[in-house]
Amino acid sequence: MDLNYVKCRGWFVLPLLLPYILCGLLLLYRGSERNDAVVREKGQGGGILTLGGLLSGGVNLNVTKGGDVRRKCDSSTKEDGHINNSVSQREGSTSLGFSPFNNCFLLPPNKYTTRRILASAKEDNPEESTNGVPKSDDTFQGSVLNVYFTENKNLYTNVKVGGQPLKLALNSRVEGIYVFMKDSQACYVGEEENNRTCYDPKMSKNSTWCNNDLLCLPAILSRPYECYSESSLLLENKAEYPSMYYDSLKFTESHVEGSDDVEILDLARVGKAAGVADEAKGEDNTFQNMDVKLVTDLSQYNGWSLFKDTDGMMGLAGRELSCRHVSPWNTIVEKNNSLYALDVNLPEGSVKPFVESASQKDAPKGGSSYGKFVPNKAGTNKADAATEPNGSTSEIHIGDYKKNFGPIVWSEPRERGGIFSDSFMQFTLYNLEVCEKNIFGKYSSNWQGVIDLSSKCLVLPKMFWLSLMEYLPVNKNDERCIPKSKEVNFDESTIPRMCSVDARNRPLPVLKFYLSDNDTVSDNNIGESSGASNGASNGASNGANNGARSRNIQEVHIPLDNLIINEEGQNDGYLCVLPDVHEGVSSENSGRTTKPLVKFGTYVISNFYVVVDQENYRVGFANKKEYHYTNDRCTKRAQCIGNQFYEPALNICVDPDCSVWYFYTLNEETKKCESISSRFYVFLFILLLLLLLDIQSYYFYRKSVHVAKVSSR
Repeated sequence: MDLNYVKCRGWFVLPLLLPYILCGLLLLYRGSERNDAVVREKGQGGGILTLGGLLSGGVNLNVTKGGDVRRKCDSSTKEDGHINNSVSQREGSTSLGFSPFNNCFLLPPNKYTTRRILASAKEDNPEESTNGVPKSDDTFQGSVLNVYFTENKNLYTNVKVGGQPLKLALNSRVEGIYVFMKDSQACYVGEEENNRTCYDPKMSKNSTWCNNDLLCLPAILSRPYECYSESSLLLENKAEYPSMYYDSLKFTESHVEGSDDVEILDLARVGKAAGVADEAKGEDNTFQNMDVKLVTDLSQYNGWSLFKDTDGMMGLAGRELSCRHVSPWNTIVEKNNSLYALDVNLPEGSVKPFVESASQKDAPKGGSSYGKFVPNKAGTNKADAATEPNGSTSEIHIGDYKKNFGPIVWSEPRERGGIFSDSFMQFTLYNLEVCEKNIFGKYSSNWQGVIDLSSKCLVLPKMFWLSLMEYLPVNKNDERCIPKSKEVNFDESTIPRMCSVDARNRPLPVLKFYLSDNDTVSDNNIGESSGASNGASNGASNGANNGARSRNIQEVHIPLDNLIINEEGQNDGYLCVLPDVHEGVSSENSGRTTKPLVKFGTYVISNFYVVVDQENYRVGFANKKEYHYTNDRCTKRAQCIGNQFYEPALNICVDPDCSVWYFYTLNEETKKCESISSRFYVFLFILLLLLLLDIQSYYFYRKSVHVAKVSSR
């Protein structure tokens, strides 16, 4: 029979396939355990025909002499080469689902492809089922910007400006390229900064400078900036710009606007696009005649090391803050879907490690006051362990984000229209909680947060910082924390206010927040969590998550125990959480801030994988590091007595105001408003006596008047 061209449809093909049906039944009876396997072989050997495929209905075969197969399918065909069948076995019997409208079945004479896809494959192999999260980062297609930390824990990347290699600190709250001028106050070289080079304008061949001293601010804040460029540099044209606060310290800088060639050295393509990038090497990371800002003066602080061992700043803020042209960073991001992710990891030894005490080691797992949380990674096997990111390296992923950190918790899209909110990595956080208490109190259910790569610590508005410190087991009597004595005068303008932590009070509680409204309100704006921490390893994590799970809202955890500074000097052993005592107050530069923001510095970001979707104005978080925590050392709730009322934001009992009542005073022992007994009754007696005397005098007055009238007649 000539099989070079066979075209069969419907039930007419069954007589021709009867021998194969019998063979298939025999194979299914003897080897039914193979039905759960999916086999695919390509070669010139033999092949296996499945019964479900033979009974699949309409068959359309085109067999050429060359051995290849061309298939003609109707509109119901979905994926080429897939055969879907359902096999169920009960007590030795076999039932096969049949439909004449199934996909086409191919039978090449020389090359064979075996493919058996069972409907129960995912049930039989749940670990292989896809849940939307790849087990490795092989799917990442984008650019990677390698970033590093200096000895002083400043985050930087290597950039050439005017042919000079510089270390530019990453600043997510400014836009553009800032370079510190060599031999200027901004590039002060002390004993600790002996490797500092900074930017020398004399060594640049293509640099030009603006010979006017106007402030270069976004157009919405001032008139449009015009640059009258010249090749010669006149430092008389430097202008002092509005101050900004990093780690609650005031930084003021003066600079001259100019332009020069910029090359981002640590930018590389990854994935399939890497080959294309190699062919066009230099086009994506080299920028001609870009705006630069030559900084000549910058604030410096002896007790804090921001910007001390870097040669400038590279702004990561959006183009809304640009006063001239788009920066190299925004040019790169806009070409890559306005999407990037931060994988920042502090150098080893930056955080003081937690060491279990003997009592914690001997305590049973079910009742210990020690908790340990390990985030669920997408991969769990050896192959995934090989692709696990190195915890000591830091990267910025541009154009895509890696999926092996687990699911991303996304924030709500932020409001648009403000130049700062549009350009910052800003998001709304809800119900900031510690020790199952909301430290937002009665101020609001939500607050604005921002990723601040120039700051190191978690910076909170002062009222929230005071609430947090009241609940944490920190050294409150430290002069840098909350001194009880009013005689202690701590200068917060030279070194940030922080609280130290003793080793015996560790681990600290976890600070958690939500990225969407959980809509739970009480006298403290949020009620007690339905699953309070029991102190146990499993109980603490499960209890803390019960409330969020019931509302289908996922929590984001800030491990406070991972924020304890470990370094030589006066900051060792201090919790890297600072109060923002400056921003948000009225000032001349009212356009900078509307209220103090919650700022996440590098110590905080090191615990997360952060995805920034600037096109959709949202930020995503995924916890990536394990940490220790317990709520057993939280400050106990203050017990109120008498007429006192509880203020949960500060965990204090407020005395009643007895001054609103006459002749009432506060009893310091009972904390009740009590009447002033003796003086009150004396006063009442005198008042009644005066009243009687007044009545008596009036009586005598009326009597004398009457007598006078009678006698005058």
